[in-house]
Amino acid sequence: MVACTAGYYCPLGSTSATQTACPAGHYCPAGVGVPYPCPRGTFSSSTLLTVDTQCITCSVGSYCQLAALTAPTGSCSAGYFCSTKHNVARPVEEECPAGYECSVGSTDKTICSSGYQDQLRQSSCKTCPAGFKCPLDTGIRTKKVMCDASADSNLSFYCPDSNTDTVSCNAGFYSTSMLSSSPSDCQTCPSGFYCLNSAGEDKFKSCPAGYVCGPGSATATGTAECLSGFYCPVGFGAMVPCTPGKY
Repeated sequence: MVACTAGYYCPLGSTSATQTACPAGHYCPAGVGVPYPCPRGTFSSSTLLTVDTQCITCSVGSYCQLAALTAPTGSCSAGYFCSTKHNVARPVEEECPAGYECSVGSTDKTICSSGYQDQLRQSSCKTCPAGFKCPLDTGIRTKKVMCDASADSNLSFYCPDSNTDTVSCNAGFYSTSMLSSSPSDCQTCPSGFYCLNSAGEDKFKSCPAGYVCGPGSATATGTAECLSGFYCPVGFGAMVPCTPGKY
């Protein structure tokens, strides 16, 4: 009696040590009467395998549900990612977390670079809607927050559609609006004030004495210096003529 050669299997009544070639999806050590299936989570399209380590680990982004596969069963489901071998399409340990998106066949989770995602197991990120901002929270975006310039005593801004952060109004403009979504929500700085729209500065600053700050003033020198024959107190938007009998 001769043992069946590794890479082959010999059923009862075999007359050769290489009676039947080990089929794809299986491996055959020396001396076996039936082929052994490649285990779940692996596959093989090759024949004549001799040990289970020759079975291929299921490709990342795919899953191998059954034993004895000659190819992966399919792609990892949307809302999940398959970075290692798996035998299910929806591996619980690799579900897509909030702040990320995972399309079909993902090999890893993808952070929401624009928009946000507040739910688990999602295939794509949500668009940050107009009038809202979607701030970074520990490096990811998991929520939308009302665009509320009234809550900021320094800066004026608006939040357009698909934008993750605020967009500043230009100097000379201001906003105290909630749900502001376009440049038109930025209003002209009122007469008698100037609006720098910069961090650490009040949203409105009174025009300094000796200067005139007409509507839309964007600097501390306003729109003009006070001319001879006039005086300009703090917070004025127009020159005041000297009283009769004085110059």
